[in-house]
Amino acid sequence: MVLATFRLLNTPAAAVPQEAAVLLCEGPPRAWFILDPGIAGALLRSDRVIPTSGQRYYAAVSGLARSDFPLLSEAFERTPLSLSGSAHRDARSRITPLYRRVEAGIDHWIDAFCAAYLEDLRTRIAPDLMQAASDFSDRVSRAMAARELDIGWQEIPPVPNEIFMLFPSAARLRQIEEKFAAIHDMVTTCLRSQGRDSEDFWPIFTLMMMNRDAMQGTLAHMFCHLARGTVLGSASECAIAASNVSLLQCREVVEDCEIAGHSWSCGDLLQISPYLLHQRAPPPAGTDFTFGAGPHACPGRKLSLRILDALIRALRTQPLPEGFFIPIPRLFRQIILTAET
Repeated sequence: MVLATFRLLNTPAAAVPQEAAVLLCEGPPRAWFILDPGIAGALLRSDRVIPTSGQRYYAAVSGLARSDFPLLSEAFERTPLSLSGSAHRDARSRITPLYRRVEAGIDHWIDAFCAAYLEDLRTRIAPDLMQAASDFSDRVSRAMAARELDIGWQEIPPVPNEIFMLFPSAARLRQIEEKFAAIHDMVTTCLRSQGRDSEDFWPIFTLMMMNRDAMQGTLAHMFCHLARGTVLGSASECAIAASNVSLLQCREVVEDCEIAGHSWSCGDLLQISPYLLHQRAPPPAGTDFTFGAGPHACPGRKLSLRILDALIRALRTQPLPEGFFIPIPRLFRQIILTAET
């Protein structure tokens, strides 16, 4: 499977040294492929580097305008991960109380929730482990939002799984927008019926979206290990191991700066592949590619790990039968570097 093709400027592909730290790719905008784990960690921890905004990312991939997916664009514009400066601090302050409420109450229901999910999973015949990871992440994200709204989790439409695809097509983006609209309409109607501000929808949806994204990859990795008969470690260990096989993360520089001995310009795009970095050297201590680092680290890290720990306990108490999951083929990941012609 080809992950990405990068054309190098003024550099023969064969001349790229193994110890290369960064590669400049053709633009505009300028894009850098980060090959050094230390530089990648420093960039992720900087407040001058943010996750690329959903609107810019999707528009660059599919050619769609904001008017084609207004709700999805607004969601990415409001999440703390896509903002910087005072806007980022304001968004973070709005979602932090919600995370604290969920964290304070989760011990009352998460163990029973995980046990019930595994019971349901056992009724399936040779399930796909990726789908199982997606299902759990979706259900628990909706359950957290539902408890905030005092409704059943099944009443909230599923978070579209396609939102986490690396390169969604234009047609798929329109499907995401439609599914997102169903969630928006249902939750805002519920908020109004309770006399609450409909603006409360955005922290709730951010909770659902961000936690599902962070958990899904880790959970899929856990299920892969279970399928091979491997004993699971802690949730933190599983999250770090899962981050090392993540394909690609995109970041954007928001102001001219110097980080890790390199100069970066406002608007530069940074392509970071935890998978490739892990092949070259272990990541720096404290660098967690699953939940990020620095001011833009995922605010739901503690909550996600608490949920995954509950699921690991449930799996140890009620282990799934050997050979339960359908085997999945090995994915061959490649980074193709071509010289400029």
